[in-house]
Amino acid sequence: MLTIMGGIAEFERGLIRNRTDEGIDRARKLGKRFGRPERLDDGQKRKIADFYAAGKTIPELAAEYECGVGTIWRALQPEIHTAARRGK
Repeated sequence: MLTIMGGIAEFERGLIRNRTDEGIDRARKLGKRFGRPERLDDGQKRKIADFYAAGKTIPELAAEYECGVGTIWRALQPEIHTAARRGK
């Protein structure tokens, strides 16, 4: 009896997983972004790159934009690296 119930539960879990994956794929096709929202928008990232090129340090920029040093560092990275990190 337990074996039969276990088999049914496993089958049902597989169905749930398939429906979830289909929903995620559909949302991605519609342009939905997953995960935590970005702290900086594209305009801020461009300004940060300009300020950094002009000689400001990463800690100074982090203090000015009230975010972490890692956030500034990621904003300075090329889009290729961020797209690879997101799994695109």
